[in-house]
Amino acid sequence: MYRCVRATDQTTYLSSNGNPPPYYAPLAMTGMLPTSLGPVIPGVKPNAAMVASQYVLMQDQCAPMTPHDTCATLRDQYDKNERALSRAFKSDQPPLLQREQELLAQLSHC
Repeated sequence: MYRCVRATDQTTYLSSNGNPPPYYAPLAMTGMLPTSLGPVIPGVKPNAAMVASQYVLMQDQCAPMTPHDTCATLRDQYDKNERALSRAFKSDQPPLLQREQELLAQLSHC
């Protein structure tokens, strides 16, 4: 598992492959000031669409988690899923049951 940090607001999320696709974000979300040629970002050349729309291409950064952190995160996700499952109506249980099986399979490596 990988822990990723959103480029726009620095929030974290988990990723299974650590290679999230780049995305366009409003320039105002980045904290960068536009120039007459568009925003200045190291390694990224602004194109006409970015300058005209005031959107900029962003890339989240990911780092691999340690095995200990991965297992702890999986256990937390399993506990959260179990709580939701215990409170769910019968019609809402199938996706939670499927998620339970996925988490159990991942936890078997811990």
